[in-house]
Amino acid sequence: MHQLFDLVKNNWLEDYNSSNDINKEAMYFRRPKPFEPYCFQNLIGQRVKFRTWLSVQQRFDLNDHMVEYNETKSFIFPSEALTAKKNMYNKDFQTSSSSSSSSDRRLLILIEGWDWLQPISIDRVGTFFRLAIPTGDRLQKTMLVFIDVTMTDSSMRLITIRSPIEIRNQLLTPIDIRLKCGSGSLHDIRLEPNETRSLPLQFCPTLRQFQVRPADFTGSLHDIRLEPNETRSLPLQFCPTLRQFQVRPADFTFNYCGEPINWMEIADEKRRRRQQDHESDENSAATETDSLQRHRDINSTDRRSFFRTCTMTGDDTLHFVCIQSKQTRLLAYKDHILSSYQISILPPLIIDNLLPCDLFFQIYSYPHKVRLNPYKSHREHALDICQAIDITFATDLFRMTKPLRVPSINDLNLMRYHRQSVGFYDSIDRLLLVDVTIVCSIRHRLKISVSVPYVLLNKSGIPLIFKQEGSVNEVAGQSHEHELARNREPLLFSFSDQEAFHACVMKVGSGLHENDDGRPIWSQRFSLEHGSSYRQLYVRSPHGSPDWIYYIGIDVRQGKGRLRRTNFIFLSTRYMISNQCSYDLSIAQRHIVRAMLQTGDHSNLEQNCLHVLQHSNVAYHWPRSDLDQLLCVRVINNRQYRHVYWSGGIPINRVNAFHINLRYDNNQCLILRVQVIERGGTFFVVFMDSNQMPAPLRVKNLSDVPIQFYQSDTREELTYLRAFIQPHQSIDYAWDEPTLQQTITCSVVGGTKETYDLKKLGHGENLCYENHICLAFEQTFMEGNIAQYQSKHLLHKSKSVNDRNAFPLFNQQQLVIDYIENKLVLAQREENKRSQLWRMTSSGLLVHTGSSSPRDWSNKNEVCDDIRSSYVLDIEETCTPNLKNVHSMTRFTRLTVRRHDYKRTLTQTWRFHDDGYLCMGETQMCVQVFGELKEKSEVALGPRHFNEHGIILPPLPTMNIRPHRRLQGSGLLSVRTYADGPTRILEIANVKTNNALNTLKSEALALAAASGSISNIDNVPLMSYSFDLRLECGIGISIISSIGHESEELVFMIFNDISLAYKDNNNEQSIEVTIGTIVISNQLLMTTTPCLLYATYSDESSLKSALRLQASLQKPSANYKQLYIFHYLFIGLNGVTIQIDEILLWKLLEFFKIDFSVSSNKNAGKNDDQTYDLDEGEYDTQRLLSLLTSTQATRIYFYEVSILSIDLDLSVNCATSRSLPAHLSTIKRHAPFPLIRFENAPIHLKSYDQVHVFNTYDFFLLALTTHYVDELKRQAFKILGSVDFLGNPLGLFNDVTDGFASLVDHGSVSGLVKSVAHGVADSTSKFTGTLSYGLGKLASDEEHDDMREAIANSYRGSSIGHVIGGTVGLAAGFIGGLTSIITQPYKSVVEDGVGGLMKGVAKGIVGTVSKPMVGILDFANGLAMAVKEGARSSNTITKSRIRTTRCPTNIYGLLQPYSAFDANGQCLLYQMNKGDLTERYITRITVSQKPANAVSRRGLDNVNDDEYAVDQRDCFMHAMITSQRVIIYRTETNQDETDYEITEVYDYSAVSNVVVIDDDNHRPYVEFVHSQSNRTNKMRPTTTTTMMTTATSTTTAKNGGKQYQHSLLRCDLHDRATRLARDIQRAIAIFEEEKFTYIPPDDEDEDDDDIPNEQQLNETVQMT
Repeated sequence: MHQLFDLVKNNWLEDYNSSNDINKEAMYFRRPKPFEPYCFQNLIGQRVKFRTWLSVQQRFDLNDHMVEYNETKSFIFPSEALTAKKNMYNKDFQTSSSSSSSSDRRLLILIEGWDWLQPISIDRVGTFFRLAIPTGDRLQKTMLVFIDVTMTDSSMRLITIRSPIEIRNQLLTPIDIRLKCGSGSLHDIRLEPNETRSLPLQFCPTLRQFQVRPADFTGSLHDIRLEPNETRSLPLQFCPTLRQFQVRPADFTFNYCGEPINWMEIADEKRRRRQQDHESDENSAATETDSLQRHRDINSTDRRSFFRTCTMTGDDTLHFVCIQSKQTRLLAYKDHILSSYQISILPPLIIDNLLPCDLFFQIYSYPHKVRLNPYKSHREHALDICQAIDITFATDLFRMTKPLRVPSINDLNLMRYHRQSVGFYDSIDRLLLVDVTIVCSIRHRLKISVSVPYVLLNKSGIPLIFKQEGSVNEVAGQSHEHELARNREPLLFSFSDQEAFHACVMKVGSGLHENDDGRPIWSQRFSLEHGSSYRQLYVRSPHGSPDWIYYIGIDVRQGKGRLRRTNFIFLSTRYMISNQCSYDLSIAQRHIVRAMLQTGDHSNLEQNCLHVLQHSNVAYHWPRSDLDQLLCVRVINNRQYRHVYWSGGIPINRVNAFHINLRYDNNQCLILRVQVIERGGTFFVVFMDSNQMPAPLRVKNLSDVPIQFYQSDTREELTYLRAFIQPHQSIDYAWDEPTLQQTITCSVVGGTKETYDLKKLGHGENLCYENHICLAFEQTFMEGNIAQYQSKHLLHKSKSVNDRNAFPLFNQQQLVIDYIENKLVLAQREENKRSQLWRMTSSGLLVHTGSSSPRDWSNKNEVCDDIRSSYVLDIEETCTPNLKNVHSMTRFTRLTVRRHDYKRTLTQTWRFHDDGYLCMGETQMCVQVFGELKEKSEVALGPRHFNEHGIILPPLPTMNIRPHRRLQGSGLLSVRTYADGPTRILEIANVKTNNALNTLKSEALALAAASGSISNIDNVPLMSYSFDLRLECGIGISIISSIGHESEELVFMIFNDISLAYKDNNNEQSIEVTIGTIVISNQLLMTTTPCLLYATYSDESSLKSALRLQASLQKPSANYKQLYIFHYLFIGLNGVTIQIDEILLWKLLEFFKIDFSVSSNKNAGKNDDQTYDLDEGEYDTQRLLSLLTSTQATRIYFYEVSILSIDLDLSVNCATSRSLPAHLSTIKRHAPFPLIRFENAPIHLKSYDQVHVFNTYDFFLLALTTHYVDELKRQAFKILGSVDFLGNPLGLFNDVTDGFASLVDHGSVSGLVKSVAHGVADSTSKFTGTLSYGLGKLASDEEHDDMREAIANSYRGSSIGHVIGGTVGLAAGFIGGLTSIITQPYKSVVEDGVGGLMKGVAKGIVGTVSKPMVGILDFANGLAMAVKEGARSSNTITKSRIRTTRCPTNIYGLLQPYSAFDANGQCLLYQMNKGDLTERYITRITVSQKPANAVSRRGLDNVNDDEYAVDQRDCFMHAMITSQRVIIYRTETNQDETDYEITEVYDYSAVSNVVVIDDDNHRPYVEFVHSQSNRTNKMRPTTTTTMMTTATSTTTAKNGGKQYQHSLLRCDLHDRATRLARDIQRAIAIFEEEKFTYIPPDDEDEDDDDIPNEQQLNETVQMT
C-alpha cells in the first residue's frame, strides 16, 4: 500500500512541477480522456484475443478484445448493468466457478491456433504461466505461456503475454539469430527428382501421417535481429518446433557460427529418453518413482553454456561468442516437464577498468594496445579463452615489468573467483600493488577486473605529498610537479611495504613556500579505512616568523557497486566558503582587518583577502593560524552597497548558525545568514540572504527622541557601529561582534545610558533625559512653522484662534522669555539657546538652564532632583515678604533669576494654569509683558485679568504663556525585551506622567482617536477552543509485509493509556500527549525475541508515563508561511528495552525499501558500464547544503526545546547465515553496520537541551541525530562489555553491584545470592554458547547444526526446559560423534562421488571429536540458562507477545481484520507441522459443536449401519484448511485446543472433488473423493464416530484406472457444510493457482553478480 502511495505521489508531483514550467501563453485546453486502468501487451508472436470477467453474473463477457503482435491495448472491465442488458436475450454464454469474490478481475485469453487458456486473475502482481494446448494439430507440443502482471509508473496495470523462451543480447553490437524449426517426433526424408525410395522398417509400425514440402527452401529457417541490451520473447509458433539456432554479429560479414546450438542439449530431452529406454520393465512402482522424480525436479534450475566461433569468408578473423542457457522446470504435464528458458548472448571475455584513470592493456600475439577509459569495460570477442592468455596492463604513470598469465577457461572452472596482487612500477621504479580479480561465474566466460585498494583525491587547493608511514620512499606516481601545484588527477595508492605501518602520512608540497624557504613537515599518520578526521600540516619558517599551518580534512568513503573494495580518500581544506547570497563577498582574517583599520595600510589586506563570487565555493586556509581564527566579511562590487564596512569576527570551527551585521552608509545594517556545517572532515561556511526570514534582533523606538544603541563591548573608535534610531522607527539588527558579550547599550543625548541583556526577557532599567521647556507666548506660536518641534500628528492639528483675544502680531515672530543681561525680556525663539530654556521640577520650581550647571547623567547620584545650586525664577525684591503680603499683592513687580533658597519658597514656586496663566504659587499674580508684545519687551509679575464682577477672564495675549518643550516626550523612557518568534525585540517607549504637561504622544493619540483614525480592536472577535482525548485501552498498529507472493505480519505496536489535550487560543496552539505504555511486538512466527521494544514507567520515576510530549506552537504569519514557531517543546521518555532480532531488522528494511547498495543506475541494463563519479561526494554535500540552507526551506524556531535523558536496555540477537534467505543475506551484505550478539547493554543517552533554536527542519534533525550518534559512540564500551563471546562481563558486574546494593540498603541476603547467581549463570551461558557455536562450525555438518537449533527452540522458555534441552543436546552430541565417521563419508560420496570420500573421512574424524565436545557445552549452557531463569524473575512482557501473530489474509488472499480465532488456528497449524512455514494457514471451521453421545445412529446409501457404532466420548470436530491440505482433528472442548488429536489429513494433490450430501434424515455430510495413497489416517480403520467415518466404499475409476476413496465428514448444519466445501474448493483452486505462479529463485540475478564477497575471495589461487 505504501509503495502504491509513493508511486502515485511522485507521479503527481512530477506532473505538477512540469506544469509549472509551461508558459501560460502556450497552455491549451483539451478534453480529458477517460482513464483506463488496464492495458494488454502482446509479445507472444501471434494474434491474441481475450475476454473480461463479470463478477456479478459469474461469467465472462462475450465481447472479444483483439490484440495484434507487438501491440499494446488499454481496456476496462465493462459495467455489469450494461453487459447484462446487452446479453439479456443471449442464451449461449459461458460460465465459470461460483467461488469468485465480487472484486475478482479475471481474463480469458485465446491465442490464435491454440485452445483457450485457463482463466487468470490480475488482482495480484506477479508472473504467472498457463498451459497452451494446440488446436487440431496433434503434432504440435503443449507449451507454457507466461503472463506478467505489473504496475506501470502511470498507475496502470499492465498484462504482458509472452512465450517461455526469452533471448537477451548482452553485447554492444546487434546480433542475428537463425532459428531452425521442425517437429522433434518427425523424420525428414529427401527425395531427388524422379527418385523412388522404400520407407525404413522401423517407421512402418508407428506411421500415422506424413507431410510434404519443396526442398532447397528456407521455410524452416527464421532470422531474428536483436539490438544491444534487448530482450525478446521468441514467437510462440517457433517454440514447439525449435531444433537448433545459430548466432553471428550483425552489420558485419561474419558467417553464422559453424556449430549450431542444439536445442535438445538445452531442453535435456535426450537424457530423459535414455533413462526411459534403460528402464524397460515398466511397472507401477517404477511409474510412481518417475512421477516423484518429476515432482522433485519442479522449480529446479539448470544452466548450460556454449562456446561458439563465427568466421569471416576469405579471412582468418574469428569472432567468439558465449551463449548461456537457463532452464527452470515449472510444471509436470503427462510424461514431460514444461520449463521456461532464458538464452543470453554474452562476450567470452570482459576486462573492467576499475581505476580512476585510463588503463592500457595488450595481449601477447596481438600487436595493438587497447585503451580503456575510467570505469569502462572492454568486451573482447577475438580471443580464444580456451587457451592461456598473457596480458600486460599499464597506465599513463605505471607499467608492468612482466605479463600476467591467465590460465585457460578449463583450468579456471575449478574455482569461481581468483584474485592476486600485481606489481605496477612508475618511472623511478616505485611499486604500486594493483588487485586483479578474475571471475568465472559462467563456464565459457571470463571477467578480469583491475582495481586498487585506495584512491587519494586532493581537493584542498594546495599541493600535497603522500607516503606510507615508516616507508622511505614516497607514494608511487608522484613527481616533481606534485611538489609545485595541486594534482587534480586521482592518485593510486597501496601499502606496498608490508613491513611498515598500514597508515599514511602527508605534507605540503615544497613549491608552495619555495620563495620563503619554508620546510614542510610530515603530518601525523591517519587511517585509510573509514571515518572522517583532519590533520595539521606545518611548514617551518627559517626566519623566526611563525610557522605556516594548514588544516586538511580527511574523508574516507567506501566505493559503491563494483568499486566496493576500493576506498576513496577525499582530502579537502578544513574550511570551505560557500557564497549563496546575492552579493560578491570578500573575506579575511580578523587580525589582518584590524591591522588595516589601525594603520590604514591596505597592502597586506589585499594579499590575504579572498574574493568569493556569488553562488560559488572557495577553499580557505588561515594566513596566520597562530592568531585568532575569526573571519571577517564585507560586500564588494555592489552599486547599492558601495561603502560597506567589515563585519566582526565570526568563528567557523564548529557547527553553528547565526547572523552577521554589515554596516554601510549612515550606519545602516545589512544582515546575512551564516550556517556552518561539518561534512566529511570539512566545515562548510555558507553565507545566504536573510531577507526571506525573520531578523534575529530588532530595536523598536516608540519614544519621541532619537536613541543611540550599539553592542556593549565594541571599541569606541569604531564609530560606524554606533547608530541612532529615530523616533517611532524600528531597525532589524544583528550582533556586530558575535564573539563578544551579547548585550546592547542604549543612550539618549543629554540623558542616561543603560545596558540590556537580550537573553533576559522583561523590563530593564529606564532611560532618562532632560526635556527643557521655553516659556512661550501662545499668541506668537499660532501661525508659526513649528514642524521641527512637533510630531507628524500635530501638523494636522486645526488652528483655533479666539476672536476676542485677537492681537496684532509683529512680524509673526515666536516670542519666548529670555534671560539677557540679568533681565527677563521677550526674544525670538532660538534652537538650543540655553538662556531661553527652563526646567520645572515636581515642587513647582522653574530652573533656568542657562544659569545652572549642566547635569552629569553618567553619575546617577547627581541625577536626583537636587537643585540647591540651581538658579530659579523669582521676583526681583530681595527682602522676604510675609505670607499675607504675597497673597495680597496687586502691583507689578520685576522678575529675575536667582539661586534657589528654601526661605523664598513662596516666591520661587510657580504653577501653569489650564487657561494659559503662569502664576506665582497660589496667588493671583501672573507673569506678563510689561508693555507691548514685541521683542525686548520686559517681563514682569502682575495681577491676572478680571472683569468688573471679579471673575477671572481668559488671559490677554501678553499674559497667555504656555510651556513649549524642546523635545517631545516625558523625559522618562521604559525599556523592555520580549520575543516575537525567533526575533528578540528591544522596545523603548515613553512613560506617561500624571502632571499637567501631557506628552505629545498622548496628544497625538487623542487627536487620532478624535478623528477616528484608530479603530477599536476590541471589536475583533476572538475564538478559543480545546478538546481532551483519553484512550485508556490505547491503539494498535500492525505492519504487514506483502513483498513476494506471501504476506506476513512483521510487528504489532500498541500504545496504551493515551491522553491528548489540545488548545487553540486564537494565535497559539498547545498540545500535550502522554502515553502510559509502548510495546512493539516481534510478530515473526519462529522468533526467539517476541518483544522488539518495551517502554513504561516505574513508581520511582518522576515521569508517570512512558512518553510525554508538550509543545506550544504559534500559528504561522502571512509574511513567513514556511516558519513554525514553538514556544517550547518537551519530550520525556522513560526506560526503554530494545531487543533487536536480525531477521526482523532486515525484513523491516526491505519493507520500507531502505537500500544500502547504491550501485549503478537501476534503470540501466545490468551490463552497462557503471561509472563512478568522483564528484559524487561533492554532489551529495551540495545537495545537503542546499537542503539545509535553502531560503525556501521549512524553518523551525524553538524558544526552548528539551528532550530528557533516555536509559536503554539494548540487546541484539543474530541469526545464523543459513537461516537467512538469499534476499535478506544481500541486504545484510550491503548494510553499512555489522551486527554482533549481545544482551542487556545499559546505555544512557544524555538529554538534549537547547534555547533559542532557529534553523531549518532538516538542520534540526541533523543536529538531533548527531547528538544521539555521538552519545551512542560514547557508550560503545558498554556494548563491548555485553557481547556474548566475552561472557557479558559488564552484566556480571552490574548484577554483583545490584546484589550488594540490595544487601546494604535492604539487608536482603537472598537478593545478593540471586543477583550473583544470575550474573554468573548469564556469563557462563553466553560464553559456553559462543564456544559451542564455534566448535560446531568445525564439524561442517549442517544437519547436526539444524538439529541442535531445533532442540534449543523446542525446550526454550523455562528452567526445566533448558535442563531437558541441555540433556538432549548432550545425547545428540555423543550420538553424532559416534556416527560421524560413518555418515560423513557416505554423504560426501553421494554428493561429490568417489572424489569426495577423503573429504568425508576428514569431516567424520573432526566430527567424532568436536560433536561430543559441543554436546557437553550445550549441556553446560542449558544448566546455566536454567539457573539464570530461576535466579531472577523476568519481565513477562519482554518474554511474550502482546497478541498472537495475525493471519494476514483471508481465503481470497485479501487483507483481513485481526481475528483471534484465525491467529490461534495459525499457531495450532505450526504446532502440528513442527514449524514448517511453507504451509500457510487459510481458515478453519468447527464442523460439530455437539457431544458425540447426543447423536443417534445414522444411515446412508451404500453404507452399512454396523460400521457406525456410537463413540461415547464428548468431543468437538474441527476442519483446518491450509495451503496444502485439509486437517481434521478433534478436541475435548471448543475453547482449549492445545490438547488435540488429528484424525484425518487430505492432501490437495490427492483430493479430486469435495461435495455436500445428505443422508435419509437430511443430515449434512461433506464427501471427500481422493486417492488412497495420499490420504493419511491417524485412527484405526475400523473405528468411527458419529462425526467422522472412514472409507465407506471403494470403486475403480474409469479414467486412468486409479482407485478413489470416498470419505464422509458429518456436520451439524447445512451452512457449515456448504461453507466448508466452498472453502476447500477455493483452497484447492489457490493450490492449483500457485502451481502456475512463477516465483523467481533467489539466484535469479546471480549470473550478473560478478562482485565477489569476502568469503569468496578467501578462496584464491596464486597465478604466475
